[in-house]
Amino acid sequence: MNPFEVGQKVLCVSDDFRVVITTGEDKSVIGNKSIVCPIIGQTYIVDEILGEYLNFTQFNFPGETMWFHYKRFAPIEEKPINYENIEFVSMPIIPISHKSIRCKETSI
Repeated sequence: MNPFEVGQKVLCVSDDFRVVITTGEDKSVIGNKSIVCPIIGQTYIVDEILGEYLNFTQFNFPGETMWFHYKRFAPIEEKPINYENIEFVSMPIIPISHKSIRCKETSI
Protein backbone atom coordinates (compact mmCIF):
# COMPACT_ATOMS: atom_id res chain seq x y z
CA MET A 1 0.00 0.00 0.00
CA ASN A 2 1.31 3.44 -0.95
CA PRO A 3 2.36 5.27 2.26
CA PHE A 4 2.76 8.71 0.68
CA GLU A 5 0.45 11.72 0.46
CA VAL A 6 0.12 14.54 -2.05
CA GLY A 7 2.41 17.40 -1.01
CA GLN A 8 4.79 15.13 0.92
CA LYS A 9 8.56 15.43 0.44
CA VAL A 10 10.25 12.21 -0.66
CA LEU A 11 13.83 11.10 -1.33
CA CYS A 12 14.67 9.14 -4.47
CA VAL A 13 16.45 5.90 -3.44
CA SER A 14 16.50 3.95 -6.74
CA ASP A 15 17.21 4.63 -10.40
CA ASP A 16 15.24 1.64 -11.70
CA PHE A 17 12.33 3.42 -13.38
CA ARG A 18 10.24 1.90 -16.11
CA VAL A 19 7.94 4.03 -18.23
CA VAL A 20 4.27 3.93 -17.33
CA ILE A 21 2.22 6.36 -19.40
CA THR A 22 -1.45 6.94 -18.72
CA THR A 23 -2.20 8.68 -22.03
CA GLY A 24 -0.89 8.37 -25.57
CA GLU A 25 -1.55 6.00 -28.43
CA ASP A 26 1.87 4.27 -28.46
CA LYS A 27 1.87 1.63 -25.71
CA SER A 28 5.12 0.02 -26.94
CA VAL A 29 7.22 2.22 -24.62
CA ILE A 30 5.65 0.77 -21.48
CA GLY A 31 8.30 -1.21 -19.61
CA ASN A 32 11.26 0.65 -21.14
CA LYS A 33 13.59 2.90 -19.13
CA SER A 34 12.25 6.42 -18.80
CA ILE A 35 14.11 9.18 -20.66
CA VAL A 36 13.56 11.65 -17.83
CA CYS A 37 13.30 10.33 -14.30
CA PRO A 38 14.08 11.19 -10.67
CA ILE A 39 17.71 11.12 -9.56
CA ILE A 40 18.98 9.10 -6.59
CA GLY A 41 19.56 11.37 -3.58
CA GLN A 42 17.33 14.18 -4.84
CA THR A 43 14.19 15.27 -3.02
CA TYR A 44 10.82 15.73 -4.69
CA ILE A 45 7.32 16.75 -3.67
CA VAL A 46 4.50 14.36 -4.57
CA ASP A 47 2.06 16.16 -6.89
CA GLU A 48 -0.42 13.34 -7.52
CA ILE A 49 -1.00 9.71 -6.53
CA LEU A 50 -2.53 6.90 -8.57
CA GLY A 51 -2.60 3.66 -6.58
CA GLU A 52 1.02 2.54 -6.13
CA TYR A 53 2.38 5.30 -8.36
CA LEU A 54 3.56 8.85 -7.68
CA ASN A 55 3.57 11.79 -10.06
CA PHE A 56 5.99 14.71 -9.99
CA THR A 57 4.83 17.28 -12.54
CA GLN A 58 8.37 18.33 -13.49
CA PHE A 59 8.76 14.97 -15.31
CA ASN A 60 5.51 15.15 -17.29
CA PHE A 61 5.41 15.79 -21.03
CA PRO A 62 2.59 17.68 -22.79
CA GLY A 63 -0.34 15.26 -22.95
CA GLU A 64 1.51 12.56 -20.98
CA THR A 65 1.72 11.97 -17.24
CA MET A 66 4.75 10.11 -15.92
CA TRP A 67 4.15 7.79 -12.95
CA PHE A 68 6.87 6.34 -10.71
CA HIS A 69 6.42 3.41 -8.32
CA TYR A 70 6.39 4.48 -4.68
CA LYS A 71 8.96 1.85 -3.62
CA ARG A 72 11.66 3.90 -5.38
CA PHE A 73 11.24 6.66 -2.76
CA ALA A 74 11.66 7.10 0.98
CA PRO A 75 9.80 9.57 3.19
CA ILE A 76 11.66 12.60 4.47
CA GLU A 77 10.97 13.40 8.08
CA GLU A 78 11.16 17.09 8.78
CA LYS A 79 12.04 17.63 12.39
CA PRO A 80 11.19 20.96 14.00
CA ILE A 81 14.13 22.97 15.34
CA ASN A 82 14.27 23.16 19.13
CA TYR A 83 15.39 26.74 19.77
CA GLU A 84 15.55 26.20 23.54
CA ASN A 85 18.91 24.41 23.31
CA ILE A 86 20.54 26.88 20.90
CA GLU A 87 23.03 29.30 22.39
CA PHE A 88 22.99 32.69 20.73
CA VAL A 89 26.26 34.61 20.69
CA SER A 90 26.28 38.38 20.49
CA MET A 91 28.78 39.86 18.09
CA PRO A 92 30.09 43.42 18.24
CA ILE A 93 28.94 45.72 15.49
CA ILE A 94 31.81 47.53 13.82
CA PRO A 95 30.74 50.83 12.32
CA ILE A 96 32.09 51.51 8.84
CA SER A 97 32.20 54.98 7.43
CA HIS A 98 31.39 55.35 3.77
CA LYS A 99 34.49 57.58 3.56
CA SER A 100 36.72 54.66 4.51
CA ILE A 101 35.50 52.55 1.57
CA ARG A 102 37.21 53.28 -1.74
CA CYS A 103 35.95 51.92 -5.00
CA LYS A 104 38.11 51.57 -8.06
CA GLU A 105 36.97 53.86 -10.81
CA THR A 106 36.25 52.22 -14.13
CA SER A 107 35.26 53.66 -17.45
CA ILE A 108 32.48 52.18 -19.50
